Amino acid sequence: VSIFVMLSVFSSKQDYYLLPIIPFAIYLSMLLLNKFDVQNTWIKLSIAIPAVIFISAPVVIFYLSRMEEAAFLGMPSIFVVAAILSISGLIVIYRLYRKNNVYRSLCVMSIGILSMTFVLGCSMPRLNPYIGVADLCKHAKTLAEENRISNYCVYGIHRAENMDVFLGEDVKMVEKEDIVGDSLTNAIVMLPVEKIKKDEELHSAIKNKTYLEIGNHAIVIF
Repeated sequence: VSIFVMLSVFSSKQDYYLLPIIPFAIYLSMLLLNKFDVQNTWIKLSIAIPAVIFISAPVVIFYLSRMEEAAFLGMPSIFVVAAILSISGLIVIYRLYRKNNVYRSLCVMSIGILSMTFVLGCSMPRLNPYIGVADLCKHAKTLAEENRISNYCVYGIHRAENMDVFLGEDVKMVEKEDIVGDSLTNAIVMLPVEKIKKDEELHSAIKNKTYLEIGNHAIVIF
């Protein structure tokens, strides 16, 4: 509780700042588990619900990967992760209700989560372009240096004001009219690929420019 209070008071209001609490919360839960009847319906249900979610992982991933904005989920490594979760979920349900062994079920679930984390960690280099803007900024900076450009413009990217941390330069927010009106010169423009595909005017204004796709975003040299 003291860790939660301290992190809430002194840290920014971001969810991931509370991550240090999780190991202690898990440890406390395991200590308290001995004080309860492990065959209690609610305890079993609290394990079974995540297990069922794990089992459905391949179906959910397959469905999401068919969506254009989440196409990167179709990577083989992501399906390996989904398979690991699904298999561990099936074993958990079997151990929980056929063998009535709560502790074994928890061990299997833990192994499944750790295995998933390991595989996902190995896949991060290929996932980085789709997560955040660090990779996008790295390529934009390289293109800017090669073409001696110092103006960075952004259109339609969420929280783009933080990109100056990666670029080392201020970022200018532009509108669609600036791009299609050809009022931009000597500039690097970063925007979502989805906007280019869905907007014919944007596509026409960009098609003859030097263009590079990085994950879900595009870099265009004006």
